Amino acid sequence: MRKLLTMLATITLISTESTNVLACDKQIPCIIKEIKEIPEGKTLITTTADGTVYVGTTTMANGTHKVIKIYKKGESDSTFTEIAEIHGDMLGITAATDGTVYVGTVSVKINTTNIYKKSQNDSTFTEIAEIHGDMLGITAATDGTVYVGTKSVKINTTNIYKKSQNDLTFTEITEIPGNMLGITAATDGTVYVETKIKVNQTYINKIYKKNKNDLTFTEITEIPGDILGITAATDGKVYVGTENVKIGYTKIYKKSQNDLTFTEIAEIPGWIKGKGITAATDRTVYVGTVSVKINTTNIYKKSQSDSTFTEIADINGIINSIATATDGKIYIATSIMRIPTKIYKFFELKLI
Repeated sequence: MRKLLTMLATITLISTESTNVLACDKQIPCIIKEIKEIPEGKTLITTTADGTVYVGTTTMANGTHKVIKIYKKGESDSTFTEIAEIHGDMLGITAATDGTVYVGTVSVKINTTNIYKKSQNDSTFTEIAEIHGDMLGITAATDGTVYVGTKSVKINTTNIYKKSQNDLTFTEITEIPGNMLGITAATDGTVYVETKIKVNQTYINKIYKKNKNDLTFTEITEIPGDILGITAATDGKVYVGTENVKIGYTKIYKKSQNDLTFTEIAEIPGWIKGKGITAATDRTVYVGTVSVKINTTNIYKKSQSDSTFTEIADINGIINSIATATDGKIYIATSIMRIPTKIYKFFELKLI
């Protein structure tokens, strides 16, 4: 009989309350406490300014079609509660500074993305837009403007859409060469896009930038290796993780607010994957990499005063995404192949 392979995904919460996160490095033991278990599939995470965490998961409904379930955990809540179910397959999720959450899904229409929105006081999500192309990424700037990148009908091209806080829907503002791999917004309103484009049988990774008042994006640099993650810290620094040409390692690049380009600052073991890099409100940067150990993710950390990254935890499963909340907790989604069930587990990692 043919066995069915399914995903076990894990949400892990690293708590740094009442202590410097350095206290949770390899020299001091930690314990993992399970706080919830739910049956689901692919996972993405976002957090709001009030410490609320939203988790979006894709699963099969009645074995016939895909739906997205949205779970929410407030800052004082001990676990996650399901708050909505949306038709389609999860493509992206982001939160604006006013607490509004946006979700992008695969539409029943070919090459179309549906955008759903939930304001802070809304009980559920409402569809607000239909955008041409499959979503490749979504981010929200500090002024409430939301940017979406979609796959264009043109080969090696990404379309960028924008919705200002008071706009009713999204408007296409530009095209960028290459397929978008990631998008992030800095606190000053600058938006960065990472793309991969094939030139003469060779793939090139490029970073584009749009200042708050610019009408379009400008290419600022090329970076070697496959770019697999991008994030912006509250001081305007932007960090990029790439799959190193050196097998089994990830390189981290940094660009300060006034720098013209990116500079390599670290090389860490493992492969960065998915949305595997994030910056906390205290400007500490966290990176999750796929370990050489089977079904293991390594978490690395670099605080503002550190010269490089330090490994702080090993987590069961392969990283999907990582996000930081305003209270200093780090949420990590991982997946494990299991037979024959599909489970999500929520854990809390604390100091012993």
